[in-house]
Amino acid sequence: MRYRDHARETRQNLVRAAAEVFDRKGFPATNLHDICRKAGVTKGALYFHFSSKDALAIAVMEEQGGVWQAALEQAGDSAKPGLQSLIDLSYTFSRQLRTDPVIRAANLLVFEAGLFRRQGGPQFAGWITVVRALLMRAREDGDLENDLDVNAVAESLVGGFTGSQLLSRALTGNSDLDARTTQLWQLWIPAMVPTERRNRIRVGPPEGPRG
Repeated sequence: MRYRDHARETRQNLVRAAAEVFDRKGFPATNLHDICRKAGVTKGALYFHFSSKDALAIAVMEEQGGVWQAALEQAGDSAKPGLQSLIDLSYTFSRQLRTDPVIRAANLLVFEAGLFRRQGGPQFAGWITVVRALLMRAREDGDLENDLDVNAVAESLVGGFTGSQLLSRALTGNSDLDARTTQLWQLWIPAMVPTERRNRIRVGPPEGPRG
């Protein structure tokens, strides 16, 4: 039992170390020696868990998938309306991008050419599924215009947030991501929400600690 726990801990340590190095150096410039040194393990230990740098990158991306699934479950359990839950989720993601190297690295890795063909599509599909589920709740709440195509809106939101976070990282190291997220919602809400429902929606970040 202790051996399995140690192996699990080593694997998680390698995923975290890989994410931190990918985030700092980028995927192409990272080598396995960098990751071993960061994790404090030998190459033999690394190869016990991962066959290549690509395999490590995919594990980092899968780690983010688990985060999104947990976020969807939490939003689904929330008593808040669907659209407000979606808005708050966007700020949760913004905070994670500023504070969690695994989330940052996973978002950059989806654009690596070789990885995108294998993992990028499912990654984006997962995000769209989360957004679509919350938009369906928003429609049931009366907070979404009836003539809107929920699938098209979900894809547009994911595309907009993806571009915004890439621009924020390039220009300010994600320091202005909350402000950019608010700006996006200010643009989208008038096109999405019936006029009489708009004053119920908070487009800024929720109160509480922020990264």
